[in-house]
Amino acid sequence: MTACTNNGGSRVRRAVTAALVGVLSVGAAPMVALATGAAPASGDVILQADTSNTVWNGTVTYEGEDTYVYNGDPQGMVAVSIKPFGGAEPEDLEYHPAGAATENGSYYYFYVKIDTSSSTVWESLDGEPVKYENADGRQVNLKGECVNKPTDPGEYAVVVGLKNGGWELNKSAERFVITSRSLEGAQIVEDENVDDTEFMWNGTLNGRTVSELKKHMNVSLDGVILDEGEDYDDIEFYEKGATTPLSRTDQLEPGVTYTAKIVGKGAYDWGNAETLDFTLQPLDLDEATVTGKVGTVVLSNASEIFDVVDSINGVTVQDGGGDGVIGDKYFGVSFEKSPSDDGIAGDTGRYTFTVVPTKEATDKGWVTGSKTVEAIYADHVVNIVNASDADGDGVYYYDLTNEDAEPFDVEDVTATTDNGYSVDEDDVSHVVTAEDGSVATDADLAKGGTWYVTYSVYYRDSNGSLIAGNKTYKVVNSYDDITDEHVYVTLDGKNVEGSTEVTYDGSDWADKLKVMVAKNDVTLAEGTDYTVAIKDEDGKTVDSVVDAGEYTVVVKGITFTNSISFTIEVKPAVVEWLFPNYNVVTDDTLESGKYAGFFAYTGDVIDATYTCVDDKGKVIEVPASAFTITYTLDGKKAELKEAGEYLGTIKDTTVNDNWQVGNKFGVQKIVVSKDKVFADVKSSDFFAQAIYTASAQGYIGGIGGTNLFAPMNQLTRADMACVLYRMAGGEISASLEDLTNENIATISQFSDVDPHAYYAKAVAWCVEMGVANGYGDTFGSARSISTEEFVTMLARYAAKMGDDTSVDTDAVLAATPDGDQVSGYARDAVAWAVENGYIAKGGNLIAPQESVARWRTVMIAVDYQPEQLHVIGNPDATKPGTGEDASK
Repeated sequence: MTACTNNGGSRVRRAVTAALVGVLSVGAAPMVALATGAAPASGDVILQADTSNTVWNGTVTYEGEDTYVYNGDPQGMVAVSIKPFGGAEPEDLEYHPAGAATENGSYYYFYVKIDTSSSTVWESLDGEPVKYENADGRQVNLKGECVNKPTDPGEYAVVVGLKNGGWELNKSAERFVITSRSLEGAQIVEDENVDDTEFMWNGTLNGRTVSELKKHMNVSLDGVILDEGEDYDDIEFYEKGATTPLSRTDQLEPGVTYTAKIVGKGAYDWGNAETLDFTLQPLDLDEATVTGKVGTVVLSNASEIFDVVDSINGVTVQDGGGDGVIGDKYFGVSFEKSPSDDGIAGDTGRYTFTVVPTKEATDKGWVTGSKTVEAIYADHVVNIVNASDADGDGVYYYDLTNEDAEPFDVEDVTATTDNGYSVDEDDVSHVVTAEDGSVATDADLAKGGTWYVTYSVYYRDSNGSLIAGNKTYKVVNSYDDITDEHVYVTLDGKNVEGSTEVTYDGSDWADKLKVMVAKNDVTLAEGTDYTVAIKDEDGKTVDSVVDAGEYTVVVKGITFTNSISFTIEVKPAVVEWLFPNYNVVTDDTLESGKYAGFFAYTGDVIDATYTCVDDKGKVIEVPASAFTITYTLDGKKAELKEAGEYLGTIKDTTVNDNWQVGNKFGVQKIVVSKDKVFADVKSSDFFAQAIYTASAQGYIGGIGGTNLFAPMNQLTRADMACVLYRMAGGEISASLEDLTNENIATISQFSDVDPHAYYAKAVAWCVEMGVANGYGDTFGSARSISTEEFVTMLARYAAKMGDDTSVDTDAVLAATPDGDQVSGYARDAVAWAVENGYIAKGGNLIAPQESVARWRTVMIAVDYQPEQLHVIGNPDATKPGTGEDASK
């Protein structure tokens, strides 16, 4: 759902909802609220003056879309509030169902089904017509009847008014449309198999008629079988170029392409229809399943198709053919081999034939290919019956979720000859095959899917008579009656029923999606029993759910027939507040939507950044390209450079539904100041920016609590410990109460560390973390730190924070002029610092034993870690890369 404002008859501007994370660079920050009035098409956010103090000319705020897709539920745009001109605050609006009671003095909104031929015209008390913008962009009078919140497809308008005896209406209604669901992409499928979109002629005389073909036809859309009579009226077939559909008795010719038309109904109505090409494929014997016959008829080169073949693709072969059976009109057989080696027919046993199309079938192109089949001429035919086949139709259905049902039992079989003798179970063999023809096992008959069990009997009795018989059972194992109540969905750990809304945050919601299908304590397996697919608004299958929009998750059964779907709507993030990332922060508490501080004047144009926050106070990230920001100083457009108080104007530069400016923005003051962070650090000093950053991040403070930094003084080891401690999130306090027993024990070994000293806690932490060591019984607190000592402590700190500090030490130091002067203990750390450009840049010397000035320390610290970490004092923190507690 999106928010917008509308004044009078102007078009609304949609504000999109989605979640964002991080920092908005210059040119990316919204600054002015959508307070009243619609934003112009250019994207500039401005204040718009009202022209009247009446309801008629009031400003209405709407939430919703211009277009909805029918879903069976009431839906539509909502009017949230109206602000009459001169009113101090907007008035909330209450939905008024058609015919419901009203209360004088209350503001309402209601719905009108637009009907341009209606005699009902909506007007003000003095006869002025309410207008709306039609599909052509013209302002027209509103006509039609009041309805409840609409469900059915059609054109509707939201009308706002004050009940005051009569109705005082707003002069503009907001139009929206509920469209029918689209049939685009619909497919004709065989039976309920949504993956089977090809139809092959079954070889029967009536198998080409429209009525017979339709018995096995369904319409699927996005993997879901539609309901004939509810979702569509019929499937009509047309010869190419014809205007009249074929009748139910007309026959389709295999190999010829026809036009199929699916006529929508119900949710798919409103003039909806989908046409697609349809071809009845010839019967391909190469791909067909042909079952040979076992009989007592003598087989020879004079045998007919009905003597040799029992069925083709499950359709019975019968002498003379007829409706629903295959005859000899389009199929014949050629003799290949008899049981005896001499090739003479007449003996009992296995015969080989090839099934071929007749000349007529070949000429028409209705039958292609050929198939070798084995037929048996026996003295006695065996009737094989499995007790599981209760209906006697050769198909066994097993509901995997029915605790009382039993899987197909291959052992529960009887075989009897045509002269009444029982066949010994040892003479009955069987083989299990999968639907694709691959060999399976008996154990598979308890699993989901379609299986075939073929029994065979073939032996000679004591008299030499051939006893033979075959029987194939189809076993369909499925999860019956799987509905949406058996599908359990969670998104980011929260249950989803039917649909859910989330907010864009740049992450992939598909990674947070979990689907489980279960019934009667039986949990189905994804990939084996069902598949999960995600489709975008265009019906395309996607792998991720990131950008704002509506996604449909389809759970499609493999071992059950239903497809269950639910929706995820990713709402765009709304940037409601903007905070300058001042490099000098005087108060980091949020107050009145601002941080107290300023950008320090440097003499150059300031590359300012801003932090964006949504209406829930969550920091959200917006690309710098999404917005531009222009500044004014003393009423004139200016670059953010000179000292002063600036105002900014935001312009949305992109069309992106993932984020949008909210309606709480107001003009905000942005300050550039020549005030000094420290009295002895000038803004023109080359190290000033690093010191500003370090101060803002809390790495450093003034000397002795003053506003002096003493940048040229040497850094002491105690102060270095303080810098590292603060970089990790620690706070400096000269209080013994802040020390733990472990801290006190740690510093007690050093005679020069007073437990009341401001640096005591920092020294204890550095020693306990292995970042720093002492000199025997002293720490060297007041001792100036050397370059190699400094980078050794920094490298140890970096390693504790999870960074890889390994480098080719010998190679790096060998390439540095004074690399051979580095002490042994510091070589690895110094090489790491050189390799990363923290010291000895541009061929400069390392000067490993020289002291380090305070300004240089700050520049290197900020270069390595521009922002403070928060591992100290955070009980949930772990040292990056270690998993160890870093909070102490």
